[in-house]
Amino acid sequence: MKNRFFYLLLTTLVVLGLASCGRDPMSHSGIKAESVESPVLFLAPDSLDFGMTETVKTFTISNSGNGDLNWNASESIAWLTINKTSGTNTSTVTVTVDRGILSPNTYTGNIPVTSNGGNGSVAISMTVPEPAPAKVVILWSGNISYGDQGCSPNKEGQFPGTSFALGGGSLTGMIPYVTVECSAGQQWYLLIYRSVGDTPEKVSFTGPGEYQICGPLPANFLGLRLGVEAGCVTGKKIVAKGQIPSAARVIMEEFHPVHLEAGAEK
Repeated sequence: MKNRFFYLLLTTLVVLGLASCGRDPMSHSGIKAESVESPVLFLAPDSLDFGMTETVKTFTISNSGNGDLNWNASESIAWLTINKTSGTNTSTVTVTVDRGILSPNTYTGNIPVTSNGGNGSVAISMTVPEPAPAKVVILWSGNISYGDQGCSPNKEGQFPGTSFALGGGSLTGMIPYVTVECSAGQQWYLLIYRSVGDTPEKVSFTGPGEYQICGPLPANFLGLRLGVEAGCVTGKKIVAKGQIPSAARVIMEEFHPVHLEAGAEK
């Protein structure tokens, strides 16, 4: 009994002695252990909705803990790109979406972010809207006939010229079409005037119907001449088809470039 009491007394004295020296009796090294907090990944916002029109948005990666946060972000979505894929601590990541490669629908995905302070992701959503229906703008409508005697005294003549007033919009990019009446197999042509002083482009056609005049309209499309070598052709309508801004307007006018006026009708 005396031996046990002596042992307990000795142990108590040793512990008290170590404590008085500032040492932790539970530490094998004799140095007091410090508690260390780790980095914590924080994403804000954790979702991005691009709607039907937006193409660029951002989110922020930051550290809500202690120490350095080392992170990596990945992009595996075909219609999405990010400007940064890795970093340390706080960074702003720019996300860009491309609707041009997609058909109308709603698209979703995630941008995974991994780090030494945990993992997370940013949810992405985007809508590709249905295209607006193509518009048809009537640039001219009427009856003008050219050809042999009995059809017209002239084999070639001027369509009314058309100029496009910007007015906040333009018909540039629309496709022009002409409708004519003639006998099957009848050959006829158009002279296309794009600017004053330029030599017109001659395009030949065969038979009645609606025909594409040329490619997308430039900013100004000055006029057309319709003609035949033999036979008879009647112009009925000129239209432009495609998408135009709601602010666009069309001014119809008789416009005869100088080089048209100088040449007498055939």
